[in-house]
Amino acid sequence: MLWLAMGGVAALMARDICLHYNQIAGTDLTAPQMARICLSVYLGPLTGPIANPGANDWPLAWRWATPLLAIQVSSLGPFLISGKPVHPVLAVIAWLVFAGASGLWFFGALLSLGLFLM
Repeated sequence: MLWLAMGGVAALMARDICLHYNQIAGTDLTAPQMARICLSVYLGPLTGPIANPGANDWPLAWRWATPLLAIQVSSLGPFLISGKPVHPVLAVIAWLVFAGASGLWFFGALLSLGLFLM
């Protein structure tokens, strides 16, 4: 639920970035294009190449996305690997790491969007 909420906030910010881009660049991102970009924030740093496929720099986006995704998945490890209840202290630490990694994931999406729309 936290991940979806953070993504929703990032999607709203991406919409504002797209509207600002339309004013400055003089080109118009259509409503379907903006919707695709807003939904792509859930793909993290891969948002930039989706927003501007002409930039053709998928390797850069994957270099950002891979470590961030690894951190997110590893923070859920204690819950996924252990078949028994997790110690409360470990659970709190894992959720804090997950929340931080999620914040970085969506920040990476917005940073990627800004970089690829320049």
